[in-house]
Amino acid sequence: MSETLKRVLIILSASILFGFYPPAARGAYADGANSVFIILLTTFIRGLSMAGLCLTSKQRLFANKKDAAIALRSGFIQALSIVGILWSLVYLPGPVTIILLFTSTVMLLFFMWFKGEVEVNTWLFVTTAACLVGLTFVVDLWHTKTSNEVIGYALAMLGAGATASRLYIFGKLTKSKPPMVVGAETFLCAFLFLLFLPLYQAPILPHSMAGWGWAILCAGTSGLGSVAMFYGIAKVGPFYFSLYNKMEPVFAAIFSALLIGEILKTEQYVGMAIVIASLVTYQVWDHRRKYLADL
Repeated sequence: MSETLKRVLIILSASILFGFYPPAARGAYADGANSVFIILLTTFIRGLSMAGLCLTSKQRLFANKKDAAIALRSGFIQALSIVGILWSLVYLPGPVTIILLFTSTVMLLFFMWFKGEVEVNTWLFVTTAACLVGLTFVVDLWHTKTSNEVIGYALAMLGAGATASRLYIFGKLTKSKPPMVVGAETFLCAFLFLLFLPLYQAPILPHSMAGWGWAILCAGTSGLGSVAMFYGIAKVGPFYFSLYNKMEPVFAAIFSALLIGEILKTEQYVGMAIVIASLVTYQVWDHRRKYLADL
């Protein structure tokens, strides 16, 4: 298997696994669970799953004070991104928050371009913009009532900025440390910070086994998705992982239709086609460019 195919499969696996989160979470919410419970559960399982892999492979966690301090900072930023997104949903419709969150890719693009870590060309810029436009159709943004709550937009952008920051930090850390160590340390620390969430709202558990099933599906796929995410970031870097992970909302829409019976609109299928076509076209162009450069 070529390295290019390995990278594609790792990122695609992360997108598919994270795609289960929205419909599974909605299934748990319909059974009485609330977002604080789901966030605490999924964050804990994400940290625990990667910590388990570290223990089985005898990779030490929090090896020294410096590693612990770095983990606390990255964990805080991870927690900040979650809280920003969570609170923005109090004021904004879900599709608006999702689109604002995915502007983190644009933030990463310009930041890494400014630092000379990413070479920007027309194809890359067009692909990034096309994916974002496609996602507006996938999440049905154009038929969603907007909000005048400025604080909601501020919180969503806080979440997007924190997301861009944490991805960049993950990219730097995975250059010198095993991806699973970075992931486990980050999410275990993030869970500690998120334990303050019950001060805002008490976690509410599902009422039945069906709700618990949805919650376990949500947490389990998030844990496996996180494993793929950190390996993906280590393979291709934070920006390109963020770009190709635009498939996540596409899979989320598909799983919403398959698992909870959501009826997708024609515009959503058009958005999926735009996202997929943009990423495939860029991948083909980039592969050809590298091939010609090696001749």
